[in-house]
Formats: sequence, C-alpha cells, structure tokens
Amino acid sequence: MKFLRKSGIMRVSLAIGELLSGFIAAISLALTFLASGASTFFAYIVSFTFSKPPIYLARKEQIDYKKVISDSFNIIYTHPTILWLTIFFALFNGMVWPTNFLSQSYLQELHVPIIYFGFIFAGMSAIAAIASAYTHVYDKITGSYSFLIMALVTSVSLFILGIAPSIYILPLWAIFNTLTMINHTLVSERVLSIVSQNQAATVLSFQNLARRGIYALFGPLIGYLSDMFSVSFALQIYGVILMVLILPLFLVFKNPLKISHK
Repeated sequence: MKFLRKSGIMRVSLAIGELLSGFIAAISLALTFLASGASTFFAYIVSFTFSKPPIYLARKEQIDYKKVISDSFNIIYTHPTILWLTIFFALFNGMVWPTNFLSQSYLQELHVPIIYFGFIFAGMSAIAAIASAYTHVYDKITGSYSFLIMALVTSVSLFILGIAPSIYILPLWAIFNTLTMINHTLVSERVLSIVSQNQAATVLSFQNLARRGIYALFGPLIGYLSDMFSVSFALQIYGVILMVLILPLFLVFKNPLKISHK
C-alpha cells in the first residue's frame, strides 16, 4: 500500500509538471531545460529539511548478507511461483517502460500542436494516478487472471495505437502505464506473502535488476524501429513481440493462472 500511495503522489506531481511543460515548451524548448533545472535545484534545497530518524537494532549479531543474497537467488530459481513472477515482472514492466519515450513522437505523428502536449500528458498521468488507487479492486475482480489480462490488454492496446493512430485512443496509453504500476504492486505483495521480509527485499531487488536488463535489451529495438519506419509501426511490432514473449509463460508453467494473492 505504501508503494501504491507513493506512486499515486508521483503521478499527481507528474501531471502538474506536464501541464506546465506544454505552455513552457510552446514559448521555447530551451526554456524547458531551465525550468527543469530550477525545479531540480529547488528539490535539492528542500532535501536539506529532511531528518534521518534514528535506527535502533533489537539485536547485535552480524547479518551474513552474502548468505541472504544466495538464499534469495535459490528461492527465485527453485520456487516456481517466485520464478514465474520474476520473469513476468521483468518482461512486462521492462518492455512497456521504453514506450513512454515514444509518446511525444507519437503526438508529433498526429500533428498535435506542442502547446497541447502538457494537457494530454497531464490527463494521462491523472488517469493512471486515479486508476492505480483501485489496484486491489482490479485484483479482486480479475482474480487468478490478473496477469493474463494485463498482458492481453497491453499488447492489444499497443497494436491498436500503432495500426489506427488517433488522438481519441490515447487513453490506451494511460491504461497500460497504469497496468505496469498495478503489476509492480501485485508482484511485490505476492512475493511478500510467500517469503520472509528479509528475503523479500533481495528478491524484489533482483526482479528490478532483471526488469532493467530487459529494458536495456528492448529499448534500442523499439527506438530503431521508430527511426527506420515510424512510431506507429514500432508500436504494432512491439505489441506483437510482447505477446509472443509473455504468452508462453502461461503455457510452460503449471497452473500459472492460479498465482493469486491470499
């Protein structure tokens, strides 16, 4: 829940910044760099007002971190559910993440005036912030099909955005961005329900490392496709690739649809 609240606050803040950015960019693109630098510097000043709370350990024994990490890796590779969650999280979030960098190019292909970019991105962030607050409602409704539905919806959304580019279907972009946040929350909760908290920390860290590895692998691919052909074509191909890679997860592993929160 803490992650969910933090993500919601970040999305709202992002929406405000995006709304202002459209007006700033309409005046001068160079001005956006100055505004970004000023806001970053302000955040740096604010950070000095934070205080670190004292941490008291209830025990004095030394923790063998190498053993903790080794045990976590063993859990991932030997526990079918944890392994499935790790692979799905890395593939899904790692592949969807790079699409955010194509959103502005997509609007340019639609010949949307730059002054409206801020309104559009702010609206998309607002949708994601509101929808992510209902993560557990989504989980309750979809049940054991939570992950399959988010994979299907995202793949189809990417393909539709590519094959029928239009300003009217941009909410699809907000939908699969929201699903990445929901996926992050659901995967974390399921891991915490299976392993102890001290092991979960390293397991979740490994999952994020795997996600970044997937991003590093597929990010250049979608960039290459958009440069060589078009953003629309890149989204079509990317939607197909995402589905081809993720669907086998629901076929190879035994009863993957029964991975539900208890």
